[in-house]
Amino acid sequence: WLPGALLGIALIFERSRWGVPVLAGALALTLLAGHFQIAAYVWLAALGYAAARALWEGVNRRPWFPASLAAAFLLGAIVGSAQVIPSLELGLNSTRGAGQPTEAGFEFHRSRALQSDELPALVRPNLFGNPAHGDHVLVRYGLPYAEHCGFVGIITVILALAGIAFARTRHYALFLILTAAALNVAMCGPLARAMFYGIPKLGLAGGFTRVLSIYTFAMAMAAAAGFYGIPKLGLAGGFTRVLSIYTFAMAMAAAAGLDALCRRIRARGKASVGDRGRRRWSLRGATGLCVLSAAVLLAELLPWGHEYLPKTRREHVYPMTPTIERLIQSQGQSQGRVLAITPRDRWGLLRTPQAVLPPNSATVFGYDSISGYDSLFPRSYRRFVNQAEGREPAPLANGNLLLPENAGDPLYAVAGLTTVAAMPYGEAGRGVDIDVLEDALPRAFVVPDGPRWDGVLTDLLSRVQPVTDASDLALNVSACGLRREGPANMLVRGLGAEGPAPWLVVTETFYPGWSAYVGGRRRELLSVGRTFCGVPLRGGEGEVRLVFEPFSVRLGLFLGLTGIGALAGLIVFRRESIPWI
Repeated sequence: WLPGALLGIALIFERSRWGVPVLAGALALTLLAGHFQIAAYVWLAALGYAAARALWEGVNRRPWFPASLAAAFLLGAIVGSAQVIPSLELGLNSTRGAGQPTEAGFEFHRSRALQSDELPALVRPNLFGNPAHGDHVLVRYGLPYAEHCGFVGIITVILALAGIAFARTRHYALFLILTAAALNVAMCGPLARAMFYGIPKLGLAGGFTRVLSIYTFAMAMAAAAGFYGIPKLGLAGGFTRVLSIYTFAMAMAAAAGLDALCRRIRARGKASVGDRGRRRWSLRGATGLCVLSAAVLLAELLPWGHEYLPKTRREHVYPMTPTIERLIQSQGQSQGRVLAITPRDRWGLLRTPQAVLPPNSATVFGYDSISGYDSLFPRSYRRFVNQAEGREPAPLANGNLLLPENAGDPLYAVAGLTTVAAMPYGEAGRGVDIDVLEDALPRAFVVPDGPRWDGVLTDLLSRVQPVTDASDLALNVSACGLRREGPANMLVRGLGAEGPAPWLVVTETFYPGWSAYVGGRRRELLSVGRTFCGVPLRGGEGEVRLVFEPFSVRLGLFLGLTGIGALAGLIVFRRESIPWI
């Protein structure tokens, strides 16, 4: 969406009525895509381009439009609120989102940044091998092929360099600067350090080599400017024209050739008789160069691109195996959770185990697991797993993973762990061992004295009073029937509440947004052991419904719909009715 964002800024400076809607829409779609690191890069590039245009207009004492730019950026943020606001809430409750940039973290990013020895791979992408061929040598140093690839094609590089001689324009200089800045960030230079510490949370998002997505766009636009600047072609034209072609056609050479043809045809009627022959040869030369450029691009980029992003069926990536079928069947019978043990000692910075059952398989196939990625778990659950394991549950090579191994810990019995699968990595001929645990507590149960039970669990979490057997935690709990009626709706029946202060405990991770309804009336939902959901009960109550209805989602949707309405209004009404735009 970066081309669309810059196109919107260019249209604003040309006083087009489409400037604000195009810029706001592109920025909003960047946020709604859900990858905030890439969205941050797009927003930063758009802000940089807007500032450069404003500075240029100011130097030349021409008017610029701060109100329109501010309105577009604000409107983009409002439309994207449906994704942004719940994600901010998740960040505040997650492990990574609550952290702060550290020097150790920056040094880790530096070790995985684009290395100076890799720069030749920008024009020869398979210089160090390709994972598709099984010969990518840099993987042993923890340098992934995908995030270190900035290949745009030899013809694109040549045209970008040709712009030094032919494209002496402010836009070419801007994209050349953006190319250099993106490379500096990708190589963890001074700009990367400034972004790491200066932009909140950006340094916690991931490696800086992802900024190569900005580099490839800037290089392509520099090449387009170089192509337009070749004097013999006579391809004079505005930047907005170039960017519009790139944005909507995404085929620079072919689109530029079409534009050149249109310009030459229109100019033929105005040409004098004496120079029509020269223009005809210029038209043929332009057409031939465009066709040649397009052919080189297709011959160079298509084969590599097909290898870089191969197409395959979903079932080839996540096939339904007998092991997964047994795990799903076992969970369906017990309504408990599943643990597929992935030994942490098999992981290293230089190697990854052959993944028989990756931690995110539960998300794909829909069974309930106690392992996975920390981006899907709040901080309270990671603390719970830390206590159960007695040490860090992630391998050194990937701190985002939760890979529990201590299946016999009583805490996992509280969490409802009923099925354990031991995954034999790389051991041909061995099957997967699946065990069913008998001591697991049900997913929903009533305890007669809720505050006391909560205290016991809290003590266990802090290891003040270690408990060695899951039966010690039962404390005469009575099981309840739990039925999921959707990903955000659970019905609990068969309460049978007795005791001085009965609580219903549901081992769903406590998180802002869960609500409890008893007899149709909303009731306070408590945090049990700082991890699970609890509902105080009264005698005679037969069922409780738990609904996930976070205010952050409702607020984000309301603001998003409001922003879409404002965008529609800008498109429908003429600009003269909104003078500040």
